[in-house]
This record gives sequence, C-alpha cells and structure tokens, in this order.
Amino acid sequence: MSSNISFPLELWSLTLSNFKDCKTQSELAFLWTTVRHVSKYFKNEIEEMFKKEHVSKTWLHFDCDRFYIYYDTFSKAKVDEEAKGEDFRSSFFIHWVVSFRFDRLEGADEKFVIMALEERDKEQHEDLLSRRLREKLGIGCEEGKDSDGCLLPPWSPFIVQVRSGVNDIELPGLKLDEKKKELSFEWRDMFSRFLGEEKAGAAVLAKKVRLSNTEPIEMTAIQLAAHDIRVNERLLDPEHQLYRESHQPLTIEYQVMTWKDIFDHAKKDDRLSLRRLLDKRSADKYLLIDYEGKMAR
Repeated sequence: MSSNISFPLELWSLTLSNFKDCKTQSELAFLWTTVRHVSKYFKNEIEEMFKKEHVSKTWLHFDCDRFYIYYDTFSKAKVDEEAKGEDFRSSFFIHWVVSFRFDRLEGADEKFVIMALEERDKEQHEDLLSRRLREKLGIGCEEGKDSDGCLLPPWSPFIVQVRSGVNDIELPGLKLDEKKKELSFEWRDMFSRFLGEEKAGAAVLAKKVRLSNTEPIEMTAIQLAAHDIRVNERLLDPEHQLYRESHQPLTIEYQVMTWKDIFDHAKKDDRLSLRRLLDKRSADKYLLIDYEGKMAR
C-alpha cells in the first residue's frame, strides 16, 4: 500500500475557489508569487483565475509629455537651445495622457494580452501619438534617444495599472501595432514582475528596514517631496489637459500621473533597489483607486 496520500482534485478546486474574490495588491501578490508555485495543478488554476478575473482589470497609461507646437518637438532641451529662454512661442504646447485597456488575448496558450486605446483617446492628436509611441519604444530612432537625438529616460514609458495598484515595470515582449494603435505583451511575465515588486516592497516594510543613510522609512525623500505636490509645475500647468478637465484628482489618469510625478523625484535605474521599493510604497499612499480599478468614492 502506497504511503503517499493525495486529495481528490475536487477538494483542491474547492480550496482554490476561496481565492476568487481576492482583489487587494497583497492578496494578488500572495496568490501569484506563493500559491501559484505549490504545484503544477495550482499553477494552472491560479493562472486561469488571473486570466479570467484580473487581466481584464489591467490598463496602461502613457504620458505623451509636452509637445512644443512651434518647434515641432517633444524635447524641452531643443526648445531651450533654439529659444534661448526668451522666445514666447516656447510656451505654446499641448500635453496629454492616453490609456490603453484590455481588449483580448492572443497567441499560443493565449500568451499575449492585446491592449487597445480607450475610446475617448482614439481621435486625440493621432499623428503625434504615433510619433511619440515610436520614439518612446525606440522604433526608427537611435536606441535610448528620441527623433531629435535627445536622451530618453531609462525606465518604462508606461505606467501599468492592475486593479488598485500601479507601477512602471518593463513590459515583457512589448510590441506596437502602429496601424491599429494596439500594444501587446506577455501577461504572465508582467504579473511576475508587477506582483514580485509588490511582495518585495511588503517584505521590506515588514522588517522595518532603515535606509543606508540611517534615514527612517517614514522620512524618505519622496514623502518630503509629496508635501510640495500642489506646487509641482506640471500639475498646476493650465495647459495640462487633466488639469483643464478636472482641476482636482477626479480621473484615474490624473491619479496615475500624480503618482508618477511623486515617484519620479527619486527614480533609480536600479529596478529593485531598496530606495525604489520604499519610494514606491510612499507614492502608493496618494492613490485613490478602488479594487475594480476605478476612482474610490
């Protein structure tokens, strides 16, 4: 008689069904980074659960940055060089944010998620959006530079939103369909990066780790910068579309860009540095997004 005891699959299935209502970032991180690795059966069931419940609650937010109309460029450095700080035409610009929502899954084993532009963004500066997407993704440009030869930031140009959480992780297998204005990436690897950082950040706070300069977690530079967020030039700019539309954080895009502005103060190229994890957790406190990915009421 075998000494190995196995439970029927029905019992395992019943156990896993208790996780279907999990929606918080900590719960999702636990499911993906811990429960999913218990067994091959758990892996398949958790991935199927995420495919049905959470992939559709994923958005990409893309900050197009300022486009200086007269100079036909997104580069502030180029404008400063040509205007020499005195040309009033340097103040003529547009600045907008677009969002991509879940559309469908494609590929073998539905490996790729296809993200389509939100309806409200489809007619917004279409040619400029295509140009900026190409620049930020390094298509047709020298690597790491835009079409004007100016350096681009080393981090991802997209803010990923999964339900109530956001992060600027790199998107594995990212591709752009220029004709359809659609983006695609590998959703399983995306969750591994997104929720892996969530787990790492929680572990750091749980151990009450102090920064290398002995500054306590509660006094990170990013939190100090957050106190001055109301005077941040970009948020108060009357030409900022989100400011014009709401004058207060009533949209998800406004919330996400506020998060980005706070987090960018201490951005590091080291993706999993202690500073990055702490600053992200600090910036997260300023989000007002519910578990369905909508503005919290």
